[in-house]
Amino acid sequence: MPEPLISILIPLYNAEPFIEDTLRSVLEQSYHNLEVIITDDRSTDASVSRVLRFRDPRIRLIVNEENMGPEKNWNRALAEARGKYIKLACCDDLLEKDCIAKQAAVLEDPRFANVGLVSCSRFIINSQNRKILRRSFGKLSGRYDGRQIIKEIIRSGNNPVGEPAAGLFRSDMAKKNGGYRAVAPYVIDLDFWIRLLSKSDIYIISEPLCSFRISQNSWSARLNFRQLGDYLKMIDLVAAENRYTLSRADILLGQTRCFIKTLLRILIFRLYS
Repeated sequence: MPEPLISILIPLYNAEPFIEDTLRSVLEQSYHNLEVIITDDRSTDASVSRVLRFRDPRIRLIVNEENMGPEKNWNRALAEARGKYIKLACCDDLLEKDCIAKQAAVLEDPRFANVGLVSCSRFIINSQNRKILRRSFGKLSGRYDGRQIIKEIIRSGNNPVGEPAAGLFRSDMAKKNGGYRAVAPYVIDLDFWIRLLSKSDIYIISEPLCSFRISQNSWSARLNFRQLGDYLKMIDLVAAENRYTLSRADILLGQTRCFIKTLLRILIFRLYS
C-alpha cells in the first residue's frame, strides 16, 4: 500500500540558530511521503534565509504579511495541510528518524480506527542539543480512552501528552475540532489535545521519538508564571464541561501539582537552557 501523505507543520518565528536542524530532522525521516509547511510569522532574524537554503520539493514556505501571533500562525499552517495525518513541530524541536513511521503505523492500523492522536515520550534538550531529561506519560503505553486520559491530564498538573511535536493526529478530526484556540494562550497545545481526546482515543508510545528544546530564546522560557495561570484556567474550563467526572479532589490535586511543576520548570530552564 502507498504511504498516505502526512503534513508536518512548522510555525516559524525567530529561530535562526535552530531551524536548519529542525528541518533536517524532518526531511531525513524514514517515512518519505511528507509535505512540510512552514509559516513564518514575520521573523526579524535570518530564519527565512536559513529555510531557503533547502531545495527539497516537499517544503512549502509561507511568509505572513504581518505578525499574527501563535494562534493564527498555527491555524494558518493547519489550514494549508493536505495530509491524512498531521504533526505540528515547533521551529527548534527535533524528530527521531523513525518518529513519523512508527506513529503513522498506529493510525493506519484498522484496530485503532477510533484513535485520533498518537503521542510519544520525548527528550528535553538544551541549545547545544544536550539531553537534559526524558518526559513521558508515566508508565502508560498503548491505547486508552480519551476521556479517561483527560482526567489524568488534569490530575497531573502539566501536559503529559507532550509538546506539539510529540503528537501525530488525524487531519479530519483536527479540522472538525476547530483548530487551535487561545482561550488559555500559554497552554494552546494542551487545549488542542483535550478537545481531540474528548472525541477520540489516544495511543501512547513509550519510546522517545522527538526532542523538545529549551533555550533562552524559546517562547517557553519566557512564560514563567503566565503558564501556571493558563493551566489553572484550563482546569476550570475542563471541569465546567461536566463530562469528565472530575471530583473536587482531582481538581485540587491538579492545581497543587501545577504550582509545584511550574517552579521546577522555571528552575530547569534557568539551570540548563
